Order: sequence, then C-alpha cells, then structure tokens
Amino acid sequence: MNKNIPLIVAAALGLLAVGLIYTYLNRMKQQVYKGMDMVHILVASDDLKSGDSLSQNSVAGRDYPEKYVGDRAIRVSDAVVVMNARLKNNVQKGHPVFWSDIEGPDSVSAGLAAVIEKGMRAITIPVTEMTGLAGMIKPNHRVDILFTFDPKLFEPEQDNRSATGALPETMDELRKAFLSQVQSQFQGNGRLTTALLMENIVVLATGKAFPEGGVLPQAAPDEDEMYNSVTLLVTPLQARMLAYVVDQGKLSLLLRNPQDAAVAPQRDLVTPETFYEFLSQTNVSTALSGEVQ
Repeated sequence: MNKNIPLIVAAALGLLAVGLIYTYLNRMKQQVYKGMDMVHILVASDDLKSGDSLSQNSVAGRDYPEKYVGDRAIRVSDAVVVMNARLKNNVQKGHPVFWSDIEGPDSVSAGLAAVIEKGMRAITIPVTEMTGLAGMIKPNHRVDILFTFDPKLFEPEQDNRSATGALPETMDELRKAFLSQVQSQFQGNGRLTTALLMENIVVLATGKAFPEGGVLPQAAPDEDEMYNSVTLLVTPLQARMLAYVVDQGKLSLLLRNPQDAAVAPQRDLVTPETFYEFLSQTNVSTALSGEVQ
C-alpha cells in the first residue's frame, strides 16, 4: 500500500497542474476577448463639421467592439437625445460620434435659440386639444399645417360705388348697393375653405418643453401633458405667413411619419364644391357610411 502513495500523490499533482493550466488559459482568453462585445453606436454618414446639427440623415448605426469606444460613443438607443444638437468637433465619415463631440452646457444656456438652424426662424402658434392632436405631438416631430378660412376675408375691400365707379346718388342706386353688400356678406357666411398651407415642418417645442442640449425633460407621471401652443422651425417667409393668418382662421396640425418627407406636387383647396364632389363619389360615400365591400 505504501508503494502506491507516490503514484497517488503524482496523479493528484498532475490533476492540480492541469486544473491550474486550464484556469490560466481561461483567464488569458478572457483578457484577450475582454471588451470585444459589439455595441450599436452612432457614426457619421458623411463628413461633419463643427457647428453642424445632428439629424437622421447625418448619422447612422453601426456595430463596434466596446473596447475601442467604451462609454465615450453615443449609443443608437440614445439617438433621440442628441438629435438637433450641434457638433463642436469635426467628425469624419464612418467615425463614431462621441459625447465629447457634442456642444455642452455653454450651448444649453442659449435655450431654444441654440437649436434654431442658421437662416431659419422659430414661431409659436396656438393649438387646442383638437388642432394639436390631443397633446400627442412632441418636439422633433414633423407636421403639416392646414388653414381653414373664409375667402371673403382676403378679398380687396370695396366701396359702395355704382357700376360706373361713382358713389350712389339716387335712392334706387343706394338700395341696390346696400342689397349687394348684404348679399355678399350672406354668401360669405359658411363658405369656408381649407388649404394645405405648409408641409414637413419641424416641431421645436410643445408648450415650454423643448430638448435642452438635445435632452427632452421628463414630465412627472401625474403631470398633464396637454399644452396650448406649439413652436415650429420655419423659414422667414413661412413665419410671416403664419403670423398673418393665425388670427384669420383656424390652423390644424397633421402629424407625419418621420421617414416620410415627400411633399404634395400641388396644394388643392377644399371648398364646398370640392367637398360635395368628394361626397358624390360612390366609393367614398360607401367608405364614409362604414360599409365594407
């Protein structure tokens, strides 16, 4: 029995050595592959310059080994946080976009003005629960704008002159001029027209909520998210148009899919005549009645 003791000890030491070697190799393997897990990050779709604003067209998602980017790179899951944020560094095409490339607190202090693109303007319009989609419109959404109005409000003012251009002199001419004016006002009532005023307009803020530095503040769970105004990113001409019509009729917002940037080739007006023609179409009338073919 004593003769077997050295063999047993040797076998035990051999097993211990194998175990130690396996543990060592496993640790070495972990060290080699440490950080090689792939993470989905934002990269530049094109060469970006300092001062450019990040958008869905300027960045794309790509898998990178975590050890090469760490926590410095912006994850795709955080893309909504940095949309419209400005770059303070140049980023080459295909290179990761790092948090350090985004303008920090200095730009945030500028408030909403910091996210307005050069050559554009911000304008606020009133909305209701109906015209503002019950508060479901959020900053960075894109909308179309409908304008419903009475065309009579935009016709040149006319005085009570006769067909010859002179003021009415006789009672008969005065009576005809009065009846003509009353008839004109009567015909204007109820003849509303709806126009597609603008398309694919970016929403900068809803109420007082806007993404400061690209971050949209989180509302409290019990906080009412309804608001009575929306701030839009428009051209100077569009801003003047909105300022002119805002009190002349009703503005309604249509929410767009973020991937749908197409605009209508022409903007047809909806009038009582075109609406009647719409109702007169058999298939439309059937659809409106709720019948299924």
